[in-house]
Amino acid sequence: EANRLKDDFLATLSHELRTPLTAIKGWVGLLADSNTIANDKEVAGGIAVIQNATSSLAQLISDLLDLSRLQRRVFRLELQPSDINLSVLNAVQAVKQTAEAHNLAIELDLGRDLPIIEYDPQRVQQVLWNLLTNAIKFTPAGGRVKVRSRLLHEDGAPDGELESRRWIAIEVEDTGEGIAPDFLPHVWDRFRQADGSSKRHHGGLGIGLALVKELVEAHQGMAQVKSDGHGATFTVRFPVVGSGATAAAPA
Repeated sequence: EANRLKDDFLATLSHELRTPLTAIKGWVGLLADSNTIANDKEVAGGIAVIQNATSSLAQLISDLLDLSRLQRRVFRLELQPSDINLSVLNAVQAVKQTAEAHNLAIELDLGRDLPIIEYDPQRVQQVLWNLLTNAIKFTPAGGRVKVRSRLLHEDGAPDGELESRRWIAIEVEDTGEGIAPDFLPHVWDRFRQADGSSKRHHGGLGIGLALVKELVEAHQGMAQVKSDGHGATFTVRFPVVGSGATAAAPA
């Protein structure tokens, strides 16, 4: 009952926060397009910072609302056949400015000729955005975040099937501080962080990775994490159903 009340509260809070945020985003967008503002580099820089902050806040509110919908089982995916590398590239582009501000390099190693699969592009991009922002948050300046996509073949398909099961796997690997072994089992828990004290160095509500797991499993996929104390690697897998066409190599 407590969890149900909490989910209802999150849903209401998310809806109420969206209304003023929409007005802020609209007016900031108008200011950013103003020729008068464009001629003042200091003010234009400030407007860009506000735009970036409102985008991050909008994403946080969206994550809260989606997590609430998933918990209440009223969430629906908009599936369509697409190249998953496009979602990877869109997510990387969305965090590029943040990575540069933290003096971090993002490296891409995207698989060629991956099969087209049915998935929700917006939600997969949301998954990758959360994984990338998490990696950026916990990686010190001068570090690296690497994103890979590849096709996996898993032998021994269920129900005695002879053919192997195929997955598209996306890995986000960082050179950050890593994850303590005793916290690894709790990485996907809602509202949990490795440093849960009020004086923790890293912000956030502790919902991003919980949402990642929920969204991936809604696609009948799997989410995994490993860390040896020197960085962490998060892997999400999406099933390949049928033969499927192959996508063109990413640019």
